Amino acid sequence: MRRGLLLLLMWGGAGAEDALERVPLANAAYKYRISRNYPLPDGITAVEKPPSRKAKLEKAEYFFFDVDGNGRFNDLGVDGWARNKMSILMPLEETTVFGASEFTWTVEADGSAISFRRAPLPLNEGQRQVLIQFNQWRLMNGLPAVTIDQQLSDACNKHCEYMEQNGELTHEEEAGKPGYTQEGAEAGKRACLGEEGPVESVHLFYATFYHRLPLILPSTKAIGVGSSAKYAAVDGLTRRDRRAWTYPVIVPGPNTFFHPTHFAHEKPNPLPEGAPPAGFPITLTFDKGKITAARVELRLKDAKGALLPVYLSSPEVPANEKRPDNRMSICAIPRAPLAPMTTHWVKATYQLDGQAREHVWKFNTGRQGPASVLRYLPR
Repeated sequence: MRRGLLLLLMWGGAGAEDALERVPLANAAYKYRISRNYPLPDGITAVEKPPSRKAKLEKAEYFFFDVDGNGRFNDLGVDGWARNKMSILMPLEETTVFGASEFTWTVEADGSAISFRRAPLPLNEGQRQVLIQFNQWRLMNGLPAVTIDQQLSDACNKHCEYMEQNGELTHEEEAGKPGYTQEGAEAGKRACLGEEGPVESVHLFYATFYHRLPLILPSTKAIGVGSSAKYAAVDGLTRRDRRAWTYPVIVPGPNTFFHPTHFAHEKPNPLPEGAPPAGFPITLTFDKGKITAARVELRLKDAKGALLPVYLSSPEVPANEKRPDNRMSICAIPRAPLAPMTTHWVKATYQLDGQAREHVWKFNTGRQGPASVLRYLPR
């Protein structure tokens, strides 16, 4: 699956099509188990086995689903699409982002054809690489892709230059210090900050608890990306809309692959002081409600596998007393790094506004990482 997603995101690196290219769609059943995270409008329900159509776009197979079974394949926000072997259905929208390009596409109502056009985004190489990685994590977990906002990126660059000139990693800027700007100061308050370069910093943010959350907001439409010689800043909070979504957002998503094995330590640190290297965090993030009685059970392979102890943080018992709402999340951090290339089974139970809820799913790890975490571990 990882190779497929990488190909998906790398598509569209150079050149552009001025006119819509029309490709026929054929009847085809989707052979893989697939779920859906986005909600349907009131009064619309999904059929158990939605009809699907297949097309080969730039040598890759894409499937388009008539989710509500009404005979139309082009209902925006209702019908969905997936690249071959993806495990989570994406909502059909007028545009999406693949690689360094924005795609506009239209599916014929009867599912007979799709027309699309690609427009390269005006990105520098660093922005291009960050966008590819950022969207890879989002698509893997069933979240819509985002684009780059150059105004936000300019502000992030200014904050990185401030940190560079003052030699400190900080969210705050002090007026009168070298490199201070109002735009940079605002960006510093909103951005996730790193010292490993923009791309590796995104890997690290994903492998944390608090810094992961701005990467996985369903409402994010665009991000700002900035860097300097030593520092990186990624703003995923500013450009958001009120996109409807089915909560909680679960990471790692059900039936997804190639997640990191290690927790990347962060400040504030959700782990106890002096804790040994830990595993990739499991998060369930909500938009509203009172969350109580949270429990997370993590096992190897399936429900009968070896139990893996976790540190548990929730709004009822947060790991950091300065964040009593726990960022509206349940977070389970394995007490030891996860085994690479291995299936893991999770059962999360809790009460939301007094109503009992349960989620049971599996995910797979990839190779050991992130790389910059392994670099600093004792050998």
